[in-house]
Amino acid sequence: ADPRWEAILKVVESIPRPAWLREAVESGSEVIAIGGPTCAFRMCEMATGGLNPFTLPRLEAAIKELKMKSDAELKGLAYPQETMLLPKLVLIASVMKALGFKSVRYEYTNGSTRGVLSTKELWKGSW
Repeated sequence: ADPRWEAILKVVESIPRPAWLREAVESGSEVIAIGGPTCAFRMCEMATGGLNPFTLPRLEAAIKELKMKSDAELKGLAYPQETMLLPKLVLIASVMKALGFKSVRYEYTNGSTRGVLSTKELWKGSW
């Protein structure tokens, strides 16, 4: 294992999980991540070949595949902000591992996330 990744994981694991989050994860609730075209969650979706929801094992495999590529090679693969790709992937993978998330579903937003609070479909699971 990469010592840098292990260091990030150690920090993330030291953050206490609130009871509601622990209960939600243990009950199998789906994790929904929102963000724009360059957010970490979009990068994870792209790196896993468009897998949505993306899984931790597939994300870890993508990190292993991508970590030896140069910025030019990553740019050639059409990643936005290619210099931030690996830091974003490692951060999300570390959080998923520390919190026990098996998968995360990415939903594109335009940067204004207030609408999430009033979007009934996200709260009722009709997707």
